[in-house]
Amino acid sequence: MNNNLRKLLIGITAGGIMSTLLSCTGPNNYEEIDKYDRNISLKQLQAVKVTHGPLTEVSLYTGGGMLGDSDSDRIVTDSGELYYIKESSPQHNIPLRGYQYRLKDAEALTKLREVIDRYNLSVWDKLPFDDENIALDAPSSSISMVFDDTETGGRGRASSRISYDNVIPDGGYDVLKEFKDMFSAVIREKELTETYLVYDGEKLYSGREIANADEEAELFLSGYWRSVRMEVYRDGAEPEITEYTGDSCYNFDYSPGWGELELRAYQLEDDNRSYTFKEIVHEPIADCDSSWHAVFQSGEEDPEEVRVTIDKDMVYMERTEAGTRTVLLFERY
Repeated sequence: MNNNLRKLLIGITAGGIMSTLLSCTGPNNYEEIDKYDRNISLKQLQAVKVTHGPLTEVSLYTGGGMLGDSDSDRIVTDSGELYYIKESSPQHNIPLRGYQYRLKDAEALTKLREVIDRYNLSVWDKLPFDDENIALDAPSSSISMVFDDTETGGRGRASSRISYDNVIPDGGYDVLKEFKDMFSAVIREKELTETYLVYDGEKLYSGREIANADEEAELFLSGYWRSVRMEVYRDGAEPEITEYTGDSCYNFDYSPGWGELELRAYQLEDDNRSYTFKEIVHEPIADCDSSWHAVFQSGEEDPEEVRVTIDKDMVYMERTEAGTRTVLLFERY
């Protein structure tokens, strides 16, 4: 028997062993498997034996692109309540903005568990890395699950992670889409309970009773902002209100220490305006839920001033000229 034929027979035999390992009748316990073969099927994944206790947390994550963007969505349990937590940032030097919501669907994790069990998703973490389709500087995506396995003799936080950088079997992307669609469905009905920044791993809050330092105030203003509403007040009359729902808007971006703020008018009949940072005043303005506001000014002779603060998760900007007070509200994007 020549060497080539011998190698072919060995390969066929090894493939048969792997197929047996992952079949319904072979030794296919999850703990006995290191990594799956690249050609594993959905049916073989469903046949892998594993036991878990209650599902306590599910998360979706995308991030790690060239700019260091990050976007995570989690459903967690806490003291008998279900919460949806979203934390995101467009780039590495901008703090994560976090939102915590109380979910109204008490069966959210139960519905997700049904999809997990149907496709045996918790064993997909041993899929091999897809080194044939590497995209440098591209963001990575993943789905994570956490179980409380103490009742089965395991850890209190037994986690499993499915990476989109791994080899996904035929039909697998449809399965993952079904899971993400279910995730989107169960978080539709929710109530915002708090919003915050994440800085150096700690949550940072703002409020009229919270004395943020100057450095913290600038952190709250950092990011990319686009206008969602303008209110113009003239001579005590009712405000003239403009809602920005299309591409036309005012926008600006800011980072701590820049010292400059350029208010850009995009597809609007108005000029761009440049402002220089002047100071942080530790007093609230209007009805904003913040104990401070930043003052920016343009020019040196008779400078125009704008006052800027944070109101929960939105930026409030106010300027007064010729007796007219203009308020712009921005959301981070």
